[in-house]
Amino acid sequence: MALVPPDIRLLETQIQQASQSIQDAYSAESRPKTLEGRAAPPALIEALNQFLEVLKRAHADLSVGRGAPREGLENQDVTRIGDYGLQLLDDLRAWAEPLRVAAAGEALLRACLPLALWVARGGGRLTLLEPVVDALARLANSTSNTAELVELTGIMTELLEAVAPAVAADLDQSNPGRPWRVLNLNRGIVATRSLDPAVMGRVFDDIVQRLPNDAPAFFREGMQQMEALNYPAPVREVMQRYFSRYSATTLH
Repeated sequence: MALVPPDIRLLETQIQQASQSIQDAYSAESRPKTLEGRAAPPALIEALNQFLEVLKRAHADLSVGRGAPREGLENQDVTRIGDYGLQLLDDLRAWAEPLRVAAAGEALLRACLPLALWVARGGGRLTLLEPVVDALARLANSTSNTAELVELTGIMTELLEAVAPAVAADLDQSNPGRPWRVLNLNRGIVATRSLDPAVMGRVFDDIVQRLPNDAPAFFREGMQQMEALNYPAPVREVMQRYFSRYSATTLH
């Protein structure tokens, strides 16, 4: 089974079940809570239900066009649909903690991944990365299976390639927690854990190109992990090669 099933019906069911849990918890409150900057669950759930209808129609259009937007559905439409859906999921997920329904929050977070992949495979662009990065990190932390980690690296690659150019340009580097940086570095960690030298090499090349200021520290820390966790020799050789090329000269 795929790590992120590309099934819109399954996504719809997942969202509706989580939404119902949050709605039930919200309705049970004697004094309804408020969250600054977030609409109340009933309004968000109504908007999500409407969004799902739009998504299903758009998915049908993409299916007819075999994954490429056809006449009447442009790349910009796919982008807007994705942005709107991801924002709604993130807004509703914010209610899970105060309403003490953590499982519903996790389900909504997981739902961000098939939606983001739908955008990427439909020719759209991703601009709201925070929930996607969080969902990928959760998924990475939940598996140690090397085949799944190779698959997850591929998913991260697809999503990074679909990031909006304005975000990928990474012009403002003042925030070390910016999603573009975190996703690229996390992809490097997942590739390393996959124990696949070829996958590692491709991902490491991207880190050097996209995050040149972070690459030396990444490979330096990677070498420390090689020692601490006794990685296989082929994996160590790849990390050593990149460390020697990009990190060793920075040591004093």
